[in-house]
Amino acid sequence: MAFTIEQLQPFKAKVDFSYNSSTFQNNLALVIAYLTGDANALAGVATCYDNGHFRNLSMLVKQPGQWDHNDQLVLDVVAHSLLGPGVLNGFAEMIAQKVDASGTEQDWNSLIGFWEKHLPLIGIFQSLLHANGGIYDQEKRTVKNTLTVKWLKAFFITADKTAVTTLFKQYSRAQFSRDLLGLLIECHPSLVDLYLQQNLEDGQFLNITVVYWALKYDSGKYLAYVIEKIRSHYSHLKNRESVENRFNTLWLLQSENPEPVKELLAQAANDYLALYVSIDDKGWEHRIRVQGDSSEFSVVATTVLLEADPAAVKDKLWDIIQQTKYLPFALLAILADNFKAEAFPFVSKALQADVSIGGVRYHKKLLELLEHSYKDKYNDALWELVQHKSKQIRQLAIQALGADDSGVEKCAALLNHKSADARQAAAQILGMIGTPEAKTVLQKAIAGEKNDDARDIMLQVVAEGIYDEAGDEMIAQLIEDARNRGKLAKPLEEWLTEAELPTLYYANGTQLSKDEIRFLLYRMNRVKTMRSDLEARLIIDRLDKEKAAEFALHLIKLFIDKNTKPEHKYLLALSALLGNEAVAEKIRITIDKWIDDSRFKMAEYGVGALALQGSNKALRWVELYSRKYKTKKANVGAAALAALEAAAEELNITVYELGDRIVPDFGFEGLFREFDVDGENYRAFIDSNFKIAFFNDDNKKLKAIPASADSELKEAFKAIAKEVRDVVKSQSSRLEHYLVVQRRWNKAQWEQFFLTNPVMFIYATKLVWGIYDKNVLKQCFYCQEDTTLVDVEDNEILIEEAAQIGIVHPLQLPESELKQWQRKFFDLSVEPVFSQLDRKIYPMTPEDKQVTIIQTFNGIKTESGSIKTTLERYGWRKGPTGDGGTIDTFFKDDHAGNLMAVLEVEGVSVSGFDSDYDPKLGMLYFRNRPKERKAWVTHPKDDKDPVLIPLGNLPEVFYSEVMTGVKAIKVHTVKDEVAQ
Repeated sequence: MAFTIEQLQPFKAKVDFSYNSSTFQNNLALVIAYLTGDANALAGVATCYDNGHFRNLSMLVKQPGQWDHNDQLVLDVVAHSLLGPGVLNGFAEMIAQKVDASGTEQDWNSLIGFWEKHLPLIGIFQSLLHANGGIYDQEKRTVKNTLTVKWLKAFFITADKTAVTTLFKQYSRAQFSRDLLGLLIECHPSLVDLYLQQNLEDGQFLNITVVYWALKYDSGKYLAYVIEKIRSHYSHLKNRESVENRFNTLWLLQSENPEPVKELLAQAANDYLALYVSIDDKGWEHRIRVQGDSSEFSVVATTVLLEADPAAVKDKLWDIIQQTKYLPFALLAILADNFKAEAFPFVSKALQADVSIGGVRYHKKLLELLEHSYKDKYNDALWELVQHKSKQIRQLAIQALGADDSGVEKCAALLNHKSADARQAAAQILGMIGTPEAKTVLQKAIAGEKNDDARDIMLQVVAEGIYDEAGDEMIAQLIEDARNRGKLAKPLEEWLTEAELPTLYYANGTQLSKDEIRFLLYRMNRVKTMRSDLEARLIIDRLDKEKAAEFALHLIKLFIDKNTKPEHKYLLALSALLGNEAVAEKIRITIDKWIDDSRFKMAEYGVGALALQGSNKALRWVELYSRKYKTKKANVGAAALAALEAAAEELNITVYELGDRIVPDFGFEGLFREFDVDGENYRAFIDSNFKIAFFNDDNKKLKAIPASADSELKEAFKAIAKEVRDVVKSQSSRLEHYLVVQRRWNKAQWEQFFLTNPVMFIYATKLVWGIYDKNVLKQCFYCQEDTTLVDVEDNEILIEEAAQIGIVHPLQLPESELKQWQRKFFDLSVEPVFSQLDRKIYPMTPEDKQVTIIQTFNGIKTESGSIKTTLERYGWRKGPTGDGGTIDTFFKDDHAGNLMAVLEVEGVSVSGFDSDYDPKLGMLYFRNRPKERKAWVTHPKDDKDPVLIPLGNLPEVFYSEVMTGVKAIKVHTVKDEVAQ
């Protein structure tokens, strides 16, 4: 009888990866058909690289002494010539391991009998010698005692001279085998020296690995042997590779017996240091093993020579650092420890090293060494680094000096330095010092500073109050200074000439001059983010904004026509600052195009520009982007949220309150907008389908606005209808988000937002609301079409002034009450705006409350693509992309509660769809959100890790929503395998 599909499932799961070749996939299908009896032969299989996976068929067979019909089917497969010899050998090696673990000699003989039909005995010997980690027992310093080793010994003892010669050649030089050495020691001790000495050297280099094992075999004999070889054949070789090889070998020998090699080791150390300058102009050295760690050769060489002649080695190293300006930090630390103050010049010289040699970390460690060992020299060294050619190194010094108020005088002198970098560094230090004296020094330097980077730093430091009293004369002086610095000599771009731009006017009606416009553009070009420049703002605040709209629209069109390049983003910012809603609409359309074109950085700038424009409509779009791209294109969503937070902070309200404030009322008074047509009164309102509808004076609902209404009124309502559709798109998902995060309104806020806004009132009638006291649900209600608030039995309710109101989550309702509300809304034919009453819920059991890591999902296989698409649909964001484009974590955030759920996964491709390979779920846990948004978080050590939050400490709604998302992932079943 053949195998069943279920019996083959473990093998198939292990080898069936999406990245395997189509040839292998075809071979796999043919093999499975043969093993299940659906095919009588293996016709059609072909050679391919991935065939090696078939060695895993070993998991399906029994011990060789018990092989039966099904096992024979497997043997037929692995022995098939077109699958390649690697399959057979790999399979047999795995079976050998199984026999070693729990088999008998009969099993072993059966295995060799099968194997010998397809491979000569010496080939079997070579396969087994290094299979499964080799036969050498590192701890016992001998070969292992297994059936495999027993057979290898038996073969080796009886092997003829030709076979031994073949093995010596196979395992020579770089392929030297400690396993073969172990067998030689036990089976052919007379050949051990021959094998070692044949491989110990090649006339140019000593084989360190062989030296190591030779010393383990006979320390006294081979210590003397290798020393003699070095004296007679290797001491005269002075090239880098030979010196390193000799040094490395001698260092190994001295660990066995230091005295005999002392002189030779010192000679090798001197030879190495003599080569140091030419070794590598970037300071990258090879390393040598030292007490379980490794160090650069120069560090070990210095350690060796310090014992014999400290002064000589110090002089030698001084000559080296004069040429290289670099020595490894560990070597400098040794010098500081041995020579104290005399070693300071070495550290000072090393500080001049180029950042490309040791990196910023090297200089940071040097500064730490200075502060610890040469405290009196530390400050002077920092001031020297301020003029280092590397910006990264300068920043190190700036950060340290900014904490010292005594540096004002030195900074004042540096502000007159010919180097713009030095002046910029001085400005940064003064800014960090921040004292009135420091600000005074900067204020005096601003007017004469020609370098924009240095000048902008100065401006940022003294911004507060510097232009509070700015008038026409000061603005004129700023423009004159810019002209004198050569900043207004020509347009910023050839295509940005003032003559072709629409006219700009001040609020007093005065037209801006060419230089005033050029100054405005020049200053906005200095800003690297989406904000106004301090000096540009002096002009912007004085402009006639209504007349500036044409100028702004022209700028945004120019920006788009010139392919929206990042270097032109100042045009985007300025058009937003000066533009109306037409400009905002252009920006929104452009953002969507950027997202479609995967220009996400530009989309981030775009949402920042929308926030700068600042109209309610623009902010509504920003708010929508902040939620729409919370998971996919998350940087765009994060930029939108940051822009919203900045706008809310400016207004001293929360982001949620800002979201409420920017929902339009379309000019309605409460829930209606009255108008007259032909002397009759009509009222427009938003109906339960979010459509504009009309009542006449008799309260009769009309199908449309009266035909005799003038075209302007019709167009106005047409525009309102379009905007209502946009509002509904954003508000439905926004309110569902508020359900999940359990947002609360006070009574006044709720009534203002939901009972007086024509669109939000419709939402009020489609949801079950709750009155809460300290987050405990006290009473439920819904809103009738006449704004009356009633309970499930239609009894009118009153809301107390101190009450908190929120959208009820079904988890908060007893089952009987939930059914009452479901029946109520069914009877009222209320169409939900999102899933509320029928939402899936996952209550927490008492036993769960102490749990910190949920292991329920661990190892569950899922359908390809389901993990990523499902979790993103439920508001999760992916973790970092690892090797091979895989994701190993997903996060769901609760910003209000400062919480984060983390789900670990395996085999999930960043590409999604069907690109996953053997995707599985892992453990689920909760922790506080990091202060800064990160792509990754540290995995917990165990379930006692203090970062973990016990389930009982979580908001139950957040827990339920997390579980809903995870449980929605489609699980992969055996039935799916059969279907495939």
